[in-house]
Amino acid sequence: MVQLNYLAVASDLGKAFGWSSGLALIYLPLPAVLFLAAGIGLAAYGAQWLLITSRISLPYAP
Repeated sequence: MVQLNYLAVASDLGKAFGWSSGLALIYLPLPAVLFLAAGIGLAAYGAQWLLITSRISLPYAP
């Protein structure tokens, strides 16, 4: 159940911060924005994988 909560929060955060890539394009060249987005995505999916496989845990108050 906790894993589903983590996935839902990650999904909501992705939707909430999706506008930032458009804003970054105003100030940075396209390749920089693409590499930045790829790095952040890799870190986020890596953290989700670590949480789901129980290699790390976060405090969760029900």
